[in-house]
Amino acid sequence: ESAAVVVTQQLTPEESLIYNWCMKKYSKKQSSEMLLHIPPADPLTREEIVQSMSSRDNVSLRVMDTARVVIIDRDSNQGWTRQRQLCRYLHIFHPDFGVEFERMFDNEFSKSLARFEQYFLPSMLEYNIKDSNMLMIPLLRDNHWWCCVFNLRDSRVDVLDSIHSFFESNNLEAFVMELRELVHSMLTACGSTKLVNNFEIKHHKMPQQALRDPGSSGIFVIKFMEIWDGRITSSISKEMINAIRRQLVVQWIRHPKNNLSTQLTQFLVDMVTKQKVQN
Repeated sequence: ESAAVVVTQQLTPEESLIYNWCMKKYSKKQSSEMLLHIPPADPLTREEIVQSMSSRDNVSLRVMDTARVVIIDRDSNQGWTRQRQLCRYLHIFHPDFGVEFERMFDNEFSKSLARFEQYFLPSMLEYNIKDSNMLMIPLLRDNHWWCCVFNLRDSRVDVLDSIHSFFESNNLEAFVMELRELVHSMLTACGSTKLVNNFEIKHHKMPQQALRDPGSSGIFVIKFMEIWDGRITSSISKEMINAIRRQLVVQWIRHPKNNLSTQLTQFLVDMVTKQKVQN
């Protein structure tokens, strides 16, 4: 699980302007302004972004979904099967999938496959998850984010967590085993012959968050989903978390598929005009 050290870049002056414009606390009307919409994720208001991405705040389900969409949408994540069908090397399940599974697990409801069809059927996703190398499930339990990766390439379940003791202290072995059975059923329904229900469950030693910063678990999970390929492909640390928060906000706001980028364009035009007047 060795990894190259990556130095986190500081924001440029223009990026700092964008970050401050997005994260500044405005009036109630401005706080409710929609700033970010990268389909199929839901639109996000300035207030939602501020509440999730400010220092020490926890990431909401809706913000986690935006992160999921951005990671899946990377050009490097797209390929084609031998049958010339679109595939995604990495698939990340909607955060609501984990919420619904946890509710069923805790209440010992029947794990009906039909209840999860919207999350895995090829007709819903426009590609087949059986062709992916990695299936990632971001999970929120007791206000703490962690991640299960169904590593179809290496035939194992990878547990990624920024608090290593959280898995054992919350008795999550049974939880993951039940989840493994459900994912096995989903893949079988998609035409896979892999015996996912026999995959080894491996709890990896990951970079750890500061215990005084419980809200950073969501940021760690976003980065784990970005850099995990059966191992850590670049390193992160708790000292980088606030810089990563800032980078993610700017990355998402400037994303080419952000349908609400006109607000950003107008802001930058106004700033240039203001600087010209001052000069």
